[in-house]
Amino acid sequence: MKNVLKKGLLIGLAYYVLILINACCHCKEVRHYLFAIDSTPVAPISYTVDGDTNFSYTKILNDSTHKNTFGLQFFLDGKKVVYKKAQQNLFINSAIACKCAADYYTSIDTISAINIATLLDFDASKPAGSDLSEYFKYLEINYEPQRIDRLSIQEFIYKSRDYYSYATSLQAIPLRLIKLSENTAHKMQFAIRVVFSNGKVLSDTTAIINYF
Repeated sequence: MKNVLKKGLLIGLAYYVLILINACCHCKEVRHYLFAIDSTPVAPISYTVDGDTNFSYTKILNDSTHKNTFGLQFFLDGKKVVYKKAQQNLFINSAIACKCAADYYTSIDTISAINIATLLDFDASKPAGSDLSEYFKYLEINYEPQRIDRLSIQEFIYKSRDYYSYATSLQAIPLRLIKLSENTAHKMQFAIRVVFSNGKVLSDTTAIINYF
């Protein structure tokens, strides 16, 4: 009986010590935000690919780029619609030496489709207004073994459905143009259309880009 009481007292003491440690951290209230995506601004980017193992991209700052490096990047830009106080774990906060937990976000919008159309003639088979979604790929690095994986837009949507639902309220999605021909036009403009599972549709267009 004494051992049971002693164990109970130790557990109670440990709990209040954790509360004291957590209070000393001066952590602010952790908030769980729900946000709605209200715009999908798009910008042209230029890819640099290192063999089949690595790549990077940068925003195109002028109106021209090499056609073999071209890509598009659009953002899921949202606004917070509500938040609620998140449950904090005292044991975790104490175990990691008073590292305060960060706010986190959940999107109320889920992407169901991404469509990319050319607003100018792309080539002889794809006049203005044609859908070019299949010409774009999402690139990601797989580290086991290290290689570049090229996902179709639908593969990307399926694979990332959880990641882009539980992230910050602004996420960038880059897509590389991978299907070109010698007859590809030297001047292009694209429109991107993002469809959500709740029926919401958001769109944006690029400026005219000159290829060389």
